[in-house]
Amino acid sequence: MRAQVLKLLLSGLAALGMALWVRYALVEQEGMALLCTQVADMGCAVRETAIVIFTQQRLGYFSLAAALLALIPRLRLLAWAGWIAGIAGLVLYCYEPSAPAVVLALLVLARQAAASNKQSASHA
Repeated sequence: MRAQVLKLLLSGLAALGMALWVRYALVEQEGMALLCTQVADMGCAVRETAIVIFTQQRLGYFSLAAALLALIPRLRLLAWAGWIAGIAGLVLYCYEPSAPAVVLALLVLARQAAASNKQSASHA
């Protein structure tokens, strides 16, 4: 159980760190905006992609769709996608659809962790 919680925390912190970096180093940086009008490099491509993703709420709706779909067949992969994309969406201005996505993804992941612990305890 502790390994699962640690994995959840570390993945959340990694997603949070990446989203904060994209937001504050690429998107909100005025110097980066000026640089991207003159030179097109990889950082500018990431910046433009991030702006398109959050202006149309794509990241938030992706995280919400993944979390909702994870509820039906209880697919862990979709719950993980909802968790990570939801955290990034909270930082990258997609908080309305991302907030319930994070909660739903955590519910799926917690339920499956509890079920796997129950099974391992009954086999011991």
